[in-house]
Amino acid sequence: MKEHSEMNGPASEEGLITVFAADSDFKGDFAAPGDVRVFGNFEGKLTCREVTIEKAGSIDGDVSCESISIAGTMRGTSRSENLLVHASGCIEGEFWAASTGIEPGAAIRNASITGPDDEEMSARNSSSARMRRLGAPASERGSVALPRKSEETSEKTDSKATAKAD
Repeated sequence: MKEHSEMNGPASEEGLITVFAADSDFKGDFAAPGDVRVFGNFEGKLTCREVTIEKAGSIDGDVSCESISIAGTMRGTSRSENLLVHASGCIEGEFWAASTGIEPGAAIRNASITGPDDEEMSARNSSSARMRRLGAPASERGSVALPRKSEETSEKTDSKATAKAD
């Protein structure tokens, strides 16, 4: 039996495309060195270079890839450099992407989309919260201390009294 490259000519790993056909149902874990196109139903863990979920396609599970394009339905978790949800696409779950594009009309249902900026902001916020819990003065937390109500009231009263005296 001939090897794949002998039958189809030389192929790089990046040039390989795996297709889950429209009438197919796949359950389990799948890893591919190249791209994956989903026209049918995929349930499980998928690891590859690029994923395209076509309009009739769906993935229910975990996806790890460089780029994911969703015209169908994606439920679960996804970690990628690029996320694109087309107008016909629907996502549910947790999505992490360095770059995100969402076309008008896309359905975003119970979805959380985060990226590197959100992680940095979250780390800063948790650090601030930790300092507040430890009782650090406001000046050390990077925020400005606001006057208490009683201080504001007495300042207003003093300024009114000063104005009347003039």
